[in-house]
Amino acid sequence: MLSHLAVWLAVPCAEWFVSRGLHPSPAPWQWTLEGGAFAALGLAQWRLAESLWLRTLLWPSLLVVLSGLTVAGPTAPLNWQFFYLAGLVLLVTSTLRDFGARLQVPVIVAFVVAFAAPVANRALDLDTLEGQISAGFGGIEGSSGELSFELAGAPSAPPKSGPGGPPIVVISIDTLRADAATTMQAWKRLTAMGAWWPTTLSSSSWTLPASASMQSGKTVTAHGADCVVGGSCQGMFPSVRTIAQELEDRGYLTAAFTANPWITRSTGFSRGFQTFRDLAGVPPFRLTLAGPPAGLPSQDSVVVVDQAIQWLQGTGDRPFYLWVHLLGPHMPYSHSPDPGLQTITGDQLRSGGATSPEFRAAVRKAYDDEVVYTDREVLRLLDALQAKGVFDRGIVVMTADHGEEFWEHGGIEHGHTHHREVTEIPLVIVGSGFAPGARPGVASLIDLAPTLEAVAGAPAGGFDLRQPIAPDRIATSFGNLYGGTMRSARDMAEHVIGSRLGIDSERWDRYELGRDPGEQAPLASDPNDRVQHEAASIEPPASGQKAGVNREALKSLGYAN
Repeated sequence: MLSHLAVWLAVPCAEWFVSRGLHPSPAPWQWTLEGGAFAALGLAQWRLAESLWLRTLLWPSLLVVLSGLTVAGPTAPLNWQFFYLAGLVLLVTSTLRDFGARLQVPVIVAFVVAFAAPVANRALDLDTLEGQISAGFGGIEGSSGELSFELAGAPSAPPKSGPGGPPIVVISIDTLRADAATTMQAWKRLTAMGAWWPTTLSSSSWTLPASASMQSGKTVTAHGADCVVGGSCQGMFPSVRTIAQELEDRGYLTAAFTANPWITRSTGFSRGFQTFRDLAGVPPFRLTLAGPPAGLPSQDSVVVVDQAIQWLQGTGDRPFYLWVHLLGPHMPYSHSPDPGLQTITGDQLRSGGATSPEFRAAVRKAYDDEVVYTDREVLRLLDALQAKGVFDRGIVVMTADHGEEFWEHGGIEHGHTHHREVTEIPLVIVGSGFAPGARPGVASLIDLAPTLEAVAGAPAGGFDLRQPIAPDRIATSFGNLYGGTMRSARDMAEHVIGSRLGIDSERWDRYELGRDPGEQAPLASDPNDRVQHEAASIEPPASGQKAGVNREALKSLGYAN
C-alpha cells in the first residue's frame, strides 16, 4: 500500500517542486487539501477498486492531465465546456477499459509519470506565452525558458561587488493621469519633500514602450519596444542597457516587482535585476485539485507591495535599486462596488457604442476609487522606506507610464491617442539634489534613467534632472497599441500630434496650450513650426525578433480578444 500511496503523493510533491520560489504561492490550507485529497484517492483506489483498469497507477497522472486540459479548453459557452469535459473523461475511461487489463505499469514508472505530470501541466499553462501576442527580446524565449526558470526555483542572481551608492526606489503606477496623481496622499507627501515637474511627457501612449524608456533612458526609436508596422510587437533591443544593469555593475542589489503582462523577462525588463518578480506576465501556479493561489490576484497592489516590502527587509545595509510597478487604476476596476465595472475593459467600452453621461461618470468614479486604493498601498510602501531610512540617505521616485482618456477626445482608455490626458504623467523625485518645489520646463520620462545613474555615480547617458531644463526644450512621444501610429512633440507653449492616415499620408494637429489647454481647437499644419518639425523627425523602431507575452493576462486587461 505504501508504494501505491507514494505514486499518488508524487503529484503534490511535484507541484511543490515546480512552485517553490513563485509568488504568490498556494496557501497552506490549499497544500493540506491537495495532499490530503490525493492521499484519500490513493487509499480509496487501493481498498475499493476491483477491475484492473480502475486499479492502474496511471490514474494520478491522468487526473493531472485531465485537470490541465479542462482549464486549457473552451471557456464559452457553458454547454461547450460541458461536452468538452465529458468527451475527455469518456475518452480516457474508454481507453483504460480497453487496454487496462493488458497494461501493467510498474510502480517506479507510474511514480515518474505522476511526478512529471504537474511539470507538463505547468508547461501547458505557460504555453499562453508562446505564439499568441508577440513581444520582445529577453533572457528567455517563450514558455520553455519560463519553465526552466521556475524549475530552477525562480532564483535570484548573486550581487556583484562595486562602489555602491545611495539606495534608489522607483514607484511607477500604471495608467495614472497627472491630475489624478495630485489627489493622492502619497503624491502630497512626496512633493512636500522633493522636486516635481508639472509638465512631464511620457515617451508613448501605452505601457511597453513607455516603461522601456523609463528603465533605459532611451526613446522608443532607440530601445525598440513597441508594436511595429505589420502588427507584430517586440521588446527592447538586445543592445539596450537598463538602469538596473548600470547599478548592478556598481554593486547594487537590484529587484523589480511588476504587475503588467507587458513588463516581463521576455520583453527585456529583467536585465540587471537579480530578483525579478513578474506577477502578471505568467499565469499563477495552479494546484490540480485545490486550484490557483487563494486570496487576491497576483497583480493586485497589495500583493505586489507585500513582495516588495519583504525583499526590502532583507537588503541589510547594501545599496539597492528597487522598482515597483503597480497596475493600480488600469481597467478592469476590480475594487469598484459596481459589479459591472469590476470586469469591464477598454476593449468592451470601445466596441460598445455610445454611452450615457451617467455611465461615463460612473466609469470615472471607478477609476478614482482605484487611485484611492493604490494610494493606500503606495503609502504603505513609503512607510516601509521611511522605517528603512531610505528618505534620509537615498532617492525615491514616483511616476507613471502613461495617463488615461475619459472621452475628452471621443475615446476611452489609452494606447490610441497622444492628447495630454494620455501622454502627460506625474513625476516627483525626493532626495539629495532635489530641493522641494515645482520645477519649470518640459521633463520627459527618458530623463529618469540618466538622472538616477548620475546620482549613483555612473555616467549619465542623457539629461540629468538635477539641472534646470531649458525653457525652449521639446519632448517627444511615439507609438500606439492600436488605432494607427502617432508621433507627437511639445514644448511649454505648443503640442503637436501627427496621425498616420496611410502609407504616404499623415495628419498634423497643432494646439496652442495657453489658449486651448484642453486641445479642442487644432490649428492647421505648419511644416516650418519647430515643434511639428521635431515630431516629424521621429522614426519608428526597426523590426526585430519576437517572443511571447501572456495572452490571458492581456485579455483580462482588454488588450487582446
